[in-house]
Amino acid sequence: MKNTTNPWRIAPVALSIAMLLSACGNSDPQKMVESAREYLDKKDNAAAIIQLKNALQEKPDLAEARFLLGKALLANGDPVGGQTELQKALDLGYAADEATPLLARSRLAQGQFAEVTKNYSDVQLGSADANATLKTLVAVAWRQQGNQDAFQKSLQEALTAKPDHEPALIEQARLKAAQRDFDGALGVLAALLAKSPTNEDALKLRGDILLYGKNEPDQALAAYRESAAARPK
Repeated sequence: MKNTTNPWRIAPVALSIAMLLSACGNSDPQKMVESAREYLDKKDNAAAIIQLKNALQEKPDLAEARFLLGKALLANGDPVGGQTELQKALDLGYAADEATPLLARSRLAQGQFAEVTKNYSDVQLGSADANATLKTLVAVAWRQQGNQDAFQKSLQEALTAKPDHEPALIEQARLKAAQRDFDGALGVLAALLAKSPTNEDALKLRGDILLYGKNEPDQALAAYRESAAARPK
């Protein structure tokens, strides 16, 4: 019996091989980094990580690729890998204003609260936004260690650097709620949400305060639904 092969079955395989060979042929690390940035803009962290690892195989000392890989790994739920790559990026001379806050965040995500306060409490970065971000992360680390005075000091430093820094304002609202100033906390969140109505963290905290502080479950549920809509994943 004659063995015949369906050409339509061959075509997808041939196409896949051609695409793979084409991808392998493009070994320009900078083009891979540019592609990874596009993936990151689309929040496709997995694809960005593949591109960045390929770029670093070609050029291991590419600081930008190290930074972006650390950022992508952190966003993808791997703070350990993120910390490693971000530290390498800094060692290679990448901008401290960009890498240092993410490095502190990766440590915070691992529960390294004492390390965060030890290493970053006295660090001053160049831009107001970077400084506010770092000081807010330090404040959270102090809060997790139960040091309220240091928490409030770092939080004030963040708000001094940038009065409208949203993560710092959320922490300010959280502090007011902890002090049972629920109306004050909701006022801070209302002002924040007037400018950034889809801030999912602010919406989530608003729901918590409405539910546990004000005993208003219907309004809390509405806030939770808005928060879930802002970040479906």
